[in-house]
Amino acid sequence: MPPELIVDLLIAAGYVREEPVASVGEFSLRGGILDVFSPRTTRRIESNFFGDAVESIREFDPDTQRSIGRVTESILVPMRELSVRREEFMTWSDEAERHWTTIGSAADLRARIAHAERGEPFPGWEYLIPLTRPLTSSAFDYFWRRRFL
Repeated sequence: MPPELIVDLLIAAGYVREEPVASVGEFSLRGGILDVFSPRTTRRIESNFFGDAVESIREFDPDTQRSIGRVTESILVPMRELSVRREEFMTWSDEAERHWTTIGSAADLRARIAHAERGEPFPGWEYLIPLTRPLTSSAFDYFWRRRFL
């Protein structure tokens, strides 16, 4: 898998691009080197790519930035419950402009649409994304299943 595709998936899962990677939920891509700090690990993971293939995975100490050693695998868990890709935010911006033609806080909506047009999340997106990704269940569905199943 190309590292650029992994970066898109990391962003959709709530990771933030930072240089250098120091905290949980951050990543960076420099050439063929992808650094990720997953909440599943206690240290940053550096993956060295040759094209689309991983050559090595190493664990780094976030304080000293020194290699601790090689690892055979790395599990990257999402930083948020809902994974949303850039294209979905862009689609949301188009739909929002059609859906809300008159609104009291138009400046706030314009700011959110501006972020979404660039494919970026904005404050409160989790509550507004059902405009393009409809909810398939309610809290009642979960309570009922827990009680009767």
